[in-house]
Amino acid sequence: SKRSEMTRPRPPACLLEGAVILESHSREWQKARLAGLIVVSAPLSVRIARLRARDGLDEERIRSRLESQMEQCDKILGATHLIDNGGDLESTREQTRSIGSQIFSECGGRS
Repeated sequence: SKRSEMTRPRPPACLLEGAVILESHSREWQKARLAGLIVVSAPLSVRIARLRARDGLDEERIRSRLESQMEQCDKILGATHLIDNGGDLESTREQTRSIGSQIFSECGGRS
């Protein structure tokens, strides 16, 4: 029922995929009352290698795809948190855990 939904405790944090929000060139995420924005970034050479390995694209198609996206530096400028995904998987995991713990704590949860 609506009443039980209204009295049910809200989670202290929720994560949303935000590429579309950022690429709309607006600050809609702030208007939506989101506490912050996590951007995951990697150097261009790493992104190219990963696209080639994952999708089997040639250099021209990779460059075309990347050029159609918002510049990484602009995404980073809009971020409240940054995860550097250019290193190994364990480094990315540790950054993710640390940021998650920080956000959870800021939102009233316990880490």
